Amino acid sequence: MTAPATTAAPTTAATTDKAGPAPFPVDRFVAKFLDEPVGFSILRMDRTLWIWVGTATAGDATLPNLSVALQLGSSSTSASTLLGGTVSAIGEGIARRLATRLPGHQIFVSYALDEANDMLPAWVERQLRVRLVESSQP
Repeated sequence: MTAPATTAAPTTAATTDKAGPAPFPVDRFVAKFLDEPVGFSILRMDRTLWIWVGTATAGDATLPNLSVALQLGSSSTSASTLLGGTVSAIGEGIARRLATRLPGHQIFVSYALDEANDMLPAWVERQLRVRLVESSQP
């Protein structure tokens, strides 16, 4: 079994309007989980992260669900699924744990991967935590 590897350097994009630049950095990267490429996209806004995780195949991006979480007070974190035909416990869990680590931030997560693989969600969450720490700003 080979160790998961992260490939591709992050890319950033910025939006502009007539009033001037309004940067919303987007961090996109691909990491391999057991030789399968997994795509990540993190959109950073003021005290908000919008995270998409799915297959890295071009044209295969979907938004099957959207969960949001934020820390309420000093010890309680609330999470809910906003979009999707079914509740994504995996997306909600990732959003909840990231919101606990990043107090004062809203965390939106769309998890578009196979939910049957028990090891994949923990690996995805670790990749996100490492990337968020590397960037030094949530």
